[in-house]
Amino acid sequence: MKIIIKIWKWYKQYVKEMCIVFLISVLLMLSSMMTPLLTRSLIDEGLYGKNWHIILSIIVFLIIIELTVSCLTYLQEKISTKIKSNIEYFLNNTAFLHSLKIKYQYYKDYSLIKMLNDVLYDIDEILSISEDGFVTVFITVFKMIGGGVALFYMNWKLSILVVMIIPIKFFLNSQFKKSTYQCSLELKKNNENYNFWFEDVTKGDIDIRLYNLKDIILGEYKKLNRNNIFTFRKKKLLYKSYNCIVDCVEKISVYLIYVIASYDMLNGGMSVGEIISFVGFSSYLLSPVDVLLHFIMLIKDVEPSMESYERFMNYELEDVVRDEVIEIDEIRKIKFKNVSFRIEGTNVLDDLNFEINRGDKVAFIGDNGSGKTSCVNLITRLYEKSSGKIFINDIEIEKIDIRKYRKSISAVCQHVYLFNKTIIENITLDSKSDFNDKIIFLENCNLFKFVHRLPDGWETQVGSSGNKLSGGEKQKIALGRVLNRNTSVIILDEPTSAYDKESVEDFNKWLFKEFSDKIVIIVTHDKRVLDFVNKIFEFKNGKITIYNKLK
Repeated sequence: MKIIIKIWKWYKQYVKEMCIVFLISVLLMLSSMMTPLLTRSLIDEGLYGKNWHIILSIIVFLIIIELTVSCLTYLQEKISTKIKSNIEYFLNNTAFLHSLKIKYQYYKDYSLIKMLNDVLYDIDEILSISEDGFVTVFITVFKMIGGGVALFYMNWKLSILVVMIIPIKFFLNSQFKKSTYQCSLELKKNNENYNFWFEDVTKGDIDIRLYNLKDIILGEYKKLNRNNIFTFRKKKLLYKSYNCIVDCVEKISVYLIYVIASYDMLNGGMSVGEIISFVGFSSYLLSPVDVLLHFIMLIKDVEPSMESYERFMNYELEDVVRDEVIEIDEIRKIKFKNVSFRIEGTNVLDDLNFEINRGDKVAFIGDNGSGKTSCVNLITRLYEKSSGKIFINDIEIEKIDIRKYRKSISAVCQHVYLFNKTIIENITLDSKSDFNDKIIFLENCNLFKFVHRLPDGWETQVGSSGNKLSGGEKQKIALGRVLNRNTSVIILDEPTSAYDKESVEDFNKWLFKEFSDKIVIIVTHDKRVLDFVNKIFEFKNGKITIYNKLK
């Protein structure tokens, strides 16, 4: 029932369309009541009565009804498809936006791609309800009512026998839907495992080639694929066996109806036309029941996906401000007071206390895993502190609007990501300023002289993830982003790790001179950088030692 209520919330905005569906349902109900009665008259009064006028009249009526039903059914399908497409569009966009706003901690175990693949799979499974009958449930119910009324009008005794088949179908449905639920749960788990594996493999394609891991990877793929196909086949066979059993029960019931009806006819009761019409149109009552039962089974079927979808949509957002939102235009001071950060109970940073002011050039040094990048992630608000307080311009960081806050920060990350666009587009990103102005500004820096060697210069396409460029060239483009934004805080995480010697010297001399009035934080293992900073924060076992140098 919760699933139906949840889905209905998505559908209720289409009240106008649903009213049209309701009207179509009433018209189709009337047609389902008229068709068996007209067919009975066609046989008894037309064929057996040898009345050509009645035969033609009834056939014309039946043709008109069939044409009307076809048009109405098409209209209903058009409305259903439109509603489903709009809801799918809405859910996909909402899920994508949500994935970009959730707290960064959720990406620790799973990447954005993996999360999106999982949730899009869930949405597709959930919307299979609308595709297979949610909108048409109105028509199904009204058809069942119309067919039942017509059958009871023709012969109420035989109609009771037909109605007795319904609880048998419901019983069979309740037994099978437990098994299909388990299959759906297993399929979803298989899909999640495959997405996780696939992303991991695509990132390691070079190592797979260099270390001759093709056979191992192929073996893993075969296992995952086999599990998925086996479970899907198992689910399909469950549906098939259910349909076979239900069809068998229905056919046996029809044969019993023939026996009882024939006995009644031989004793002067029902006519041949009534028997043929009754048996033929008993499906007007039973077929809608099958549709409803299939719908009930689908609801159970999509339950794992709905649970997964709701769990994803309940992930905490990083831009939620508990109190009044405070906006800032620039960052003049960063202060940590007794700040600690833990991951899964382990202290990564322990009781940090420091202050960074405008104009400071700070180097974060220390061994791998000492907490340097974690501290940067606290400053950029990718992570949340476990205890203590972080102040920005003497304001608690949590009270500041995160979008405005990040507009004051530029960063060159350790692993640079480039979009599949041109070099200048990767530098300007969402900036609306004139590209030509930016090009003139960047060409004054020796770090970007490599651009002139490229076939299309600044308009060169960098390829997927920047695979057409070297590691050093990618880092220089990332630095170009920093220059373009011109923010009050600049964070550089191993920004020169792929530079050649000449580029490193240009970087060290030029960067800190260029940003004399800004806060610059550089995470580095390169001791040459230390000559250009006025503060050194040495990280060791989650703690820091601060060395001040003369500016």
